[in-house]
Formats: sequence, structure tokens, C-alpha cells
Amino acid sequence: MVKHQKVYNGLGEKEQRFQIFMDNVKFIDDHNDQNHTYKLGLNQFADMTNEEHSMYLGTRSNDDIKNKIISQQYAYNSGDILSESVDWRWAVGPIKNQGNCGSCWAFSAIAAAEAINKIVTGSFVNLSVQELVDCDRTNFNKGCSGGIIDRAYEFIINKYS
Repeated sequence: MVKHQKVYNGLGEKEQRFQIFMDNVKFIDDHNDQNHTYKLGLNQFADMTNEEHSMYLGTRSNDDIKNKIISQQYAYNSGDILSESVDWRWAVGPIKNQGNCGSCWAFSAIAAAEAINKIVTGSFVNLSVQELVDCDRTNFNKGCSGGIIDRAYEFIINKYS
């Protein structure tokens, strides 16, 4: 509770949140006991139900851009020899918190842009998620009400190219 600054409205809600937390801990433990390629852990969402957590997933879908390829610069070629695994920790910035805002589309786009910039230039630049949330108000991106990652990339390219 203290680590993630959780405050509950009375004992009833605290008990309900604790039960949800315990259910999620069991789910995490069951998952991590299996032979998956990734591990789950606890975070600020551990006391939420799946329905409550889904409010934070503000990405939208747009079928007309799903398979649209803008650039081949970083595309895989059939003759390429790929590593079995890639460690991106050196290229990504700190975790950012979207709070009570359905802006995962903006956070994802900014994190990807920061990482590719670090890979290409060697220096990390902390970009503004808030700029996308506030300024990229196309027919597709709606701030805290969701958006499309591809349109966020287009906004960045059009503004900074």
C-alpha cells in the first residue's frame, strides 16, 4: 500500500482490494511456476480486477493502417541472421506511469521512439508523452480516451522531420 501510495475508502474496500491482490499474487505465482519465456511481477495494478485494469488500455484499432509499411529501414530480410534473444535494457528509458489516463498508445509510441533514437545515435533523449496526449488530436487519437500507435508515429514524423 505504501509503495504504490494506495488509499482505500474504509475497511470494506481495503479487504476487497486485499482479496483481489491475493488472487493476482496466486495468478502470478502460477504463471511463474510454468516454463514461460517471461516472468510476471507485482506493480501498482496488483489490487485491480482485469476489468478495472482494462480502463488503462487505451489503444485503438484501425484496419486501414494495420499492414501499411512506411519504411523498410529496419525491416527483417530473409537472409538476416537474428540473435536468439535481444537485451534492450541499455536502450530503454525509465518506466513512466500513465496514471488514470487511457494513453498507453502515447506511452508506447514515445518509448519506441526513445529506444530507436538511443540505438541509432547512442544518446538517450527523454521525450514528452504529454505532447502526444495533448497535441495529437486527430480523428484517431483522443488523449486519455485512447489512440492508435501508428498515428502517434505519424504525428512525430510529421512534426519533427
